[in-house]
Order: sequence, then C-alpha cells, then structure tokens
Amino acid sequence: LIGLLLFSTPLAIARPPQASAKKSAAQDKAVTRKKSAASSRLQRMRRAFVASGSLKPMAMQLLDNRSRAAYARVTAYAHRHARDDAGALANLVLGYAHILDHDYGKAIAPLKKSLPRAGELADYAAYFLGWAYNGSGDAPNAIATLRDFPRQYPQSIFLRAAAVVYADALLAAGDPREAMAVLERNRRPARADVELAMGKALLQ
Repeated sequence: LIGLLLFSTPLAIARPPQASAKKSAAQDKAVTRKKSAASSRLQRMRRAFVASGSLKPMAMQLLDNRSRAAYARVTAYAHRHARDDAGALANLVLGYAHILDHDYGKAIAPLKKSLPRAGELADYAAYFLGWAYNGSGDAPNAIATLRDFPRQYPQSIFLRAAAVVYADALLAAGDPREAMAVLERNRRPARADVELAMGKALLQ
C-alpha cells in the first residue's frame, strides 16, 4: 500500500449499482468527489516523498524485502529526522513494514511517533496504528484509536477498512451489538470483509 502511495496512479473508486437517472447523477458526483480526493491525497503523498528524496529508495527497499539492514537504514533515518516531517514519514513506513511482517507489536511505536506530525497522512497513521493495536491483541487501544476515525478523517480512503478493524476490536472486547451497528453503517456497497465481519458478530 505505501508503495502505491509512492508511485501509483490514483485509486479507482467502485461505482455502486444505479437505480434511477436522478440517483445515478448523485452517485456520479459522489464518485467524482471521491476520485478527486483520492487523487489529491496521492499527489500530496508523492510530493512528500519527493521532498524526502533520500528516504524514497530506502523506503521502497524496506517494503520490497523487509530485511534487517533495510529496517536499520529507515530506522536510522527516522532518528536523524525525529523533529521534522520526514521523520514522521519514515516512521509511517516502518510501522507499515512491520504490519506486512505481521509483527504488530513492533509496528506500534513508530506509528505512535508518526501520528502527531503526519499531517495529510494522519489517517494513514491512525488506521495503521489501530490495525497494529488490534493485531497485537490490544482491543482497548484499537477501539480508542479508531472510535472517532469517521469524524476525524471523513475523506479517508480507509473509512470502511477502519470500520472493519474497529468492529473486530469491539468483538474482542465483548461488544458484538456495537460491532454490528458499526458494520451495518458500512454495508453499502457490498464488501466481502464487511460481510465476513458481520457474520462473526452475529455468531458471537
């Protein structure tokens, strides 16, 4: 995903089924807005990496192979730039790399460092942090991190993904009713991970 943020074209936004011409026009406008927001976000991400040009090859190498040496290089970069935005970006990459390795506990510290200075990328840092907490079995902190995600980041491309992680943390905390309420608000258009999480909630 971070590799996508570095170099990819804007994300495609799935268009829901259209029931009428009026509804179709409204949906087209919503899709256009989402595409524009996604494109703008990716453009800002690319500009951030251009501004931190020396980080870019190290980040890509880490995300490609996640070797000990690659981790060490990005960690050292994050330490050298601890007081600026480039350091926040490096910590975001470190956290996501640990998530890719399913090493959720190690992802938490760099993501917590990244979040206060993440700026336009704050929703990425918050979503990854909630994911890392949940993956490490810390449901209370996952809930605290993602509870206000829709209000804080209403334009985030991670809105529904964050809802799934949040619902999973609620289930782990023994609150299936609230988990189902969260998932119900995110069931349209249909998405497999939301339906799977709803099934888990219904069985609890």
